[in-house]
Amino acid sequence: MNSTQPELGTVSVVVSTFNRPDALLAALSSVSTQSYPIHEIIVVGDCCDEATGIALAELADPRIRYINLEKRHGDQSGPNYRGVLESTGEWVAFLNHDDFWFPDHVRNALTELSCAHKKWFCGVARFSFEVSTNSGRLTPIVTENGLTNRRMMTAYSSTLRYMEPASAWVVSRKALCDAGNWPSAAMSVRTPVSFLALTLWRKIGSPAWGVTHSVLKVQGSLQQKLGGEYNSPSPLHRELQAAIESRPRDWFVGLAENLSESGSFEAALESNYGNVGLKPLPRWAIVLAARVFRGTGFDFLDFRIRRAGISRGQLMDQILQGRTGEVRDSARTWLENQGGAK
Repeated sequence: MNSTQPELGTVSVVVSTFNRPDALLAALSSVSTQSYPIHEIIVVGDCCDEATGIALAELADPRIRYINLEKRHGDQSGPNYRGVLESTGEWVAFLNHDDFWFPDHVRNALTELSCAHKKWFCGVARFSFEVSTNSGRLTPIVTENGLTNRRMMTAYSSTLRYMEPASAWVVSRKALCDAGNWPSAAMSVRTPVSFLALTLWRKIGSPAWGVTHSVLKVQGSLQQKLGGEYNSPSPLHRELQAAIESRPRDWFVGLAENLSESGSFEAALESNYGNVGLKPLPRWAIVLAARVFRGTGFDFLDFRIRRAGISRGQLMDQILQGRTGEVRDSARTWLENQGGAK
């Protein structure tokens, strides 16, 4: 399927991972089906145990380079930052360790980038928050479809999910480095993904927007729904890997759906901090704040939410605790005050 010469530029895949080798191998199986040649795959472990390295070694894929960070970071920004630094391709395509690319994801992204003369592509994902066990097999149920009509002006004021997932992004390596690469969670009340999106908007403008679904985002919470812990073996990912290996071109066709309203994507940023009672700004104020941000880098919404008592990085600290049970030092005092850590 793959041509021998990448006519649209070389692509480095960067994967951030932490102690989920089953999910990681399944995600990587979707890289192997890409119709566009992949130059290299850089997997960065966030201080993983030895199981991840063993699993990758058994793949024996010469394109894979595995780097395991010595200190735990706690979210994808640190490993992705290192992965970008280590990459040598013209383009960087991110893949979360439990997500999946449809076979033409990379080729379509580069084609859109070439036609639009852009340096950043943001594709569209299908989201799965539920799983089916019909006929004794585990299959994801698509519960939400990502938006195909996104705008960066809306991204500025919308919920942190608006620019998700990073698995749908393909970005010029040079543009990423010029924008400062991945920011740490401590730089904003926003997630690193949403803050990086806004920074890229400031530096290089809006992305080329994808119009067809090319990514399946499997929510990590499905592990708990299936009775496991964060790093338990992942039978759902094993089933998906088997489907990809048996039907590499159309494994995603016919996924079960139970679609809900996607209005949560465009909910106001303040809705992520409902306990502080902030009311969303009127439209004219949002437009003004977004223009000021794009021109100067001053994020009025970040300032406003911090004035209400929310510290930068606090949301990511809460997400980490809910996901793995870990408590970062930066979050311990706040969590103790909330009765969430001892």
